[in-house]
Amino acid sequence: MRVIAWLLVTAGIFGCSASQASIRVGQKEQKLGTVLTAQYDRFSDKIMVKSKPQMLYGAESHHGLSLSMGVIFQCQGDTLTRPDTLGIYYMYTGREWAFLRESQRSLVFMLGEERVAVPVLSHESDVWSGGMVNERMVTLVPWDLALQLFHAGADGQLGDFEFDLGHPKTAEFFRQVEEVLGPLPSRSD
Repeated sequence: MRVIAWLLVTAGIFGCSASQASIRVGQKEQKLGTVLTAQYDRFSDKIMVKSKPQMLYGAESHHGLSLSMGVIFQCQGDTLTRPDTLGIYYMYTGREWAFLRESQRSLVFMLGEERVAVPVLSHESDVWSGGMVNERMVTLVPWDLALQLFHAGADGQLGDFEFDLGHPKTAEFFRQVEEVLGPLPSRSD
């Protein structure tokens, strides 16, 4: 529950355009394809779109623990539109703190030979029962850059964790995200 509340608060900074689209979302959570869900909040007049976390392959070597990522964004009104900026969240679960200090939160992707640094905008953490640490971070990536990173299968590094966006399961996850969001109109349409 705490993670969901954190995602809702954090997602308030991710905007969508006000263009009309043919997909309408009711008050109950609705599946969008196989990896996304959307829910309309009539009190705030916003749609929250999010995915479940997807394990990042290549990053699981740190003590056998996991680093996952997912997407999240919010649209004003009750009509779904493609985001201009995609919120990408990262979740880490382990026995030790991995991203407690700000210096441990650098996020860099390799797009061919070019290094693309993406700022981590927020960090939240807590300790679960059994002493397991849970850390969550969010970045904002322009839609076009997100497509470049995912289509190229870019390698990424968050702190000491290296991961591969080109892994077949990760590539399939983002193919499904693009399949749902790509055809929607954006602000410039």
